Amino acid sequence: MRSSQKSQSTAYDFQHAPRALSTPYKSQSTAYIPQQPLRRGAGAGRADKMVLLRQVYGSLFRRSSTFALSIVLGAVLFERAFDQGADALFEHLNEGKLWKHIKHKYEN
Repeated sequence: MRSSQKSQSTAYDFQHAPRALSTPYKSQSTAYIPQQPLRRGAGAGRADKMVLLRQVYGSLFRRSSTFALSIVLGAVLFERAFDQGADALFEHLNEGKLWKHIKHKYEN
């Protein structure tokens, strides 16, 4: 008898459960981003920046698949650019010391 009373007291009471807040959106997870009119004058640069950020968010970061793809492509492109920049710097600092710079003296 005690175990049945205990199980009834620990059961979830749906009638007295807290209610979800009502929102004018279809789901609770929908984020509301207010649309602000573009301003001209002193704040025009900030408004243009917000438009650009919204476009980048909508195209790259909204879905997990495009977010992961943009990270992978960004890493590959950064690696290529960094490698070519480091090679160019190394060749500039060692101008006249590398084989490709002095081989014309020794060939033929």
